[in-house]
Amino acid sequence: MSGEELFELFRNQKAVKRLGRELRPKATLELTALSGSAFALTLAAAAVEKRGIHLVVMDDRDEAAYLCNDLYNFLDADRVL
Repeated sequence: MSGEELFELFRNQKAVKRLGRELRPKATLELTALSGSAFALTLAAAAVEKRGIHLVVMDDRDEAAYLCNDLYNFLDADRVL
């Protein structure tokens, strides 16, 4: 299974679509109980569902770097900073 196929599977999940609907200005959401790249997949799929600017805060620089790298695999490079 390719990364694109996996991304589409996540993108079509009810929970991800609901997360996309919950993303709105000044909303604070917390994703827990996700491991590995599941967090990045879920975040990327929800961000595609609800376009705009999304700020993600991680615990430290290393976690932020890993997340950024994972997001580059699922989103256009110009959408990830």
